[in-house]
Amino acid sequence: MKYLVIAICVLVVSCGENTNYNQNNIQLVEKYYEAVNSGDTNHADEIVSPGFSKVNNDKLFDKTGPALFVNSINNHLRDNREYEFVIDDIFSSNDKVSVRWTWNSIN
Repeated sequence: MKYLVIAICVLVVSCGENTNYNQNNIQLVEKYYEAVNSGDTNHADEIVSPGFSKVNNDKLFDKTGPALFVNSINNHLRDNREYEFVIDDIFSSNDKVSVRWTWNSIN
């Protein structure tokens, strides 16, 4: 019985820590989409890692990290009169965040 109580306490503590970790990851992803929507690139180095990369319509980019993020936002602003990413659903588990989003734009 003593081991069961200890195991339950450890499980409750672990779940609490995991929830905070997941919430922090979700907040980081939300900051990413807020920056993309607003065009604010002032905190790019806090939002994406130096190894950040992406493929867009089969185009490879020569930049990585915050420079690529800033370049991507500037391209969105240049190519679209109006645009917005809307987060429809966002889920986090351990070190992964999944987002289902809708993109509205006039270009």
